[in-house]
Amino acid sequence: MTANKPAKGALVVGATGGMGQAIALALAERHYQLVLVGRDGKALADLADRCAAVGGTAFTAAIDISDTSSLPDKIEAEIAKLDQLELMVHCAGTYAGGTADEADLAAWDHALDTNFRAFVHISRTALPAINKSGHGAVICIGSLGYAGPAIQVASKQALAGYCERLFEDVREYGTKVCLIRPGFVNTKFVNSARLDRTKMVQPDDIARTMFYVLDMPQTSCPSEIKLRPQFTPYKKS
Repeated sequence: MTANKPAKGALVVGATGGMGQAIALALAERHYQLVLVGRDGKALADLADRCAAVGGTAFTAAIDISDTSSLPDKIEAEIAKLDQLELMVHCAGTYAGGTADEADLAAWDHALDTNFRAFVHISRTALPAINKSGHGAVICIGSLGYAGPAIQVASKQALAGYCERLFEDVREYGTKVCLIRPGFVNTKFVNSARLDRTKMVQPDDIARTMFYVLDMPQTSCPSEIKLRPQFTPYKKS
């Protein structure tokens, strides 16, 4: 990489999940410098090796993003390792069940911190550098529909509303903001014997959708994209 042409840099949060791995490897194939954020240090190191093998460079950061008190400082330190930061992809999340009248509030707080507040804190930290690039992007992976326990619905709707407003805040910098909302994705978080994994949205489909956003001209921004399985993944009885 020449001194007058710094590498494109990307921050991938939730990198060790199925979608995060596919996104990281796809970016590495385009020779991005990556900061890979997740909780499992060994899994991050293995992914970094795979990224290097296909042409990228990856730094790893084993961080519990639910601890938002220390999150900005940790993320800022990782961003400093990159030549420049142009892209943030957030695909981290967790699940908490229970009904509103019987919920484990500690578990619900953890879910809200992980699923929503972490995105707010990380994007706030990353956006000054992304905006400075003049052609950056923030891509958040949400989910299709608002079914499930109340705290899951609340965090999904919060992400959707925040991303919509976030675009208005940064559009004049040339920064794109897109919420990608897939249906069933073939990852370990979907666990049902009633579903055919070959008919789900695949993690590589998410990576291709990300590039659709990144490759759009500066005159337009796909601000929300819904992805549904082409064929129903429910097995016939």
